[in-house]
Amino acid sequence: MNNENEKPNTYMCSVLCYNRVENMCRGGGVMLRIKKTQLKSVKRATMFVDTYFVSKFGFSPYRGCQHGCAYCDGRAERYYVEGIFDEDIEVRLNAAEILDTTLVKSREFGIVGIGSGVSDAYQPIEGKHKIMPGVIDVLIKHRAPAYVMTKSALALRDLDKWKELNQVAGVTLFVSLTMLNNALGRLFEPGASLPTKRLEMIQKFKEAGISVVVLAMPFMPKITDGLDQVDTLF
Repeated sequence: MNNENEKPNTYMCSVLCYNRVENMCRGGGVMLRIKKTQLKSVKRATMFVDTYFVSKFGFSPYRGCQHGCAYCDGRAERYYVEGIFDEDIEVRLNAAEILDTTLVKSREFGIVGIGSGVSDAYQPIEGKHKIMPGVIDVLIKHRAPAYVMTKSALALRDLDKWKELNQVAGVTLFVSLTMLNNALGRLFEPGASLPTKRLEMIQKFKEAGISVVVLAMPFMPKITDGLDQVDTLF
């Protein structure tokens, strides 16, 4: 399946049977429920720097994720998310305020990580609540280096702000991209930006001089792990 818009075969469609039946049992559509909450802290729960992303601070403006990716471990395990993972979304409207307060009081320099295994900072609801521009303004104010993890091209909305932060502190964009086929993307990542849109985002961030890391995982057996598919991706 090299054509980005080629239709998935019957076997691939059947892989999502459970998710489709589950959705039908819930009424046949995504019913988004928003709960406005307060972010309590942006500090890591441990005294040590996160060894995977090398960050001292970490948070997400949301909990739960509208992307609803079929393979998401956060969606499968739920990780402290109440309700239905891709329908019950917590919005942390005070994220920028808490980040500002924390950085003012912090005695130690550290990278700020934005995003988590149970959310995406640029999921569709960010288009309405616009929490991230305020967050980036705080990072610029404190000259705090940061990374953001997303599979949404909505991050391009804030490219100018990310460019400014990159000039004074440094930014890394982590993009989840496991396939290039748009038809597969619609099936397995129904709420996320299409793979081709993410590629465009990667190109524009790189052209702006911002470091980009591609999270090419997971590869799904018999679906996205073909040698031709992997070669094309890389």
